[in-house]
Amino acid sequence: MKKIYSLLFILFTLQASAVNPVPNPSFENWTSGAPDGWFTSNLPGYTPITQTTTAHSGTYAAHGQAVNGPGGVLPPLLYANGSGMGFPVTQKNKYLNFFCQLSLAAGDELIYTVSVTTAYDNSIGVGAGIITSSTSGGWSYITDTINYFVDSAAAYASITFTISNPGGTPSTSSTFIIDDVSMTGIVGVEEIGYAGKVKVFPVPAHDYITVSGLPGNKQTELTIMDVTGRMIQQKELPAASVMETSINLEGYEKGIYFLMLTTDEKTLLRRISIQ
Repeated sequence: MKKIYSLLFILFTLQASAVNPVPNPSFENWTSGAPDGWFTSNLPGYTPITQTTTAHSGTYAAHGQAVNGPGGVLPPLLYANGSGMGFPVTQKNKYLNFFCQLSLAAGDELIYTVSVTTAYDNSIGVGAGIITSSTSGGWSYITDTINYFVDSAAAYASITFTISNPGGTPSTSSTFIIDDVSMTGIVGVEEIGYAGKVKVFPVPAHDYITVSGLPGNKQTELTIMDVTGRMIQQKELPAASVMETSINLEGYEKGIYFLMLTTDEKTLLRRISIQ
């Protein structure tokens, strides 16, 4: 389980350093069965995302559970995106934080992502995590670092939560409850380090992307995921002198995807826009 800490050991000094830009962060406001400021995977008659009174603070929280839909299993998806570009931010926040309760069937995972872009929709920072175990003892507090690789002004951000299964569709018995989502802290220019070496181009992409600045002396795994966390393509590079590689995107639908680069030391994430 990644970066899950007991509430008893969490201090909220991080949250005091900046105003939280996340819309409706405690899910107190709902309209037509969906939390204000968030998109969901709900369809008429099928509601993977629902309101719950099991809340960490306030009265409500967001409950997610896969349901059997018209075309098969419909995973729960929470997507804080505002007008489509994202919700406004005025600074490079350093952390994504939230409280959750998870009940995951074997093989299912909670996947969360955060992406920060400029006013021109150029990606400058990303963060992501995968939790594979159910929580116990009430609420768990999750905090993860947003990694920046460009020293440009932040204008928009988007956040996603979903339940996925690498081997297929998630179980309808897996659930999450999410509450009190925040982006906190401020990152400095000096903290935009190793991640800045990895470049993904062209932007936007069409039929392919090129990934450069790879750590050629380490075995590297490249994974492309959609916004729900579903794996679309995977490529493994041996520990050789390969510093650059290309990935074929032919047949991909237009939209936003994430490229995850994994070595034995760390994981980096890049946002891909395909047009």
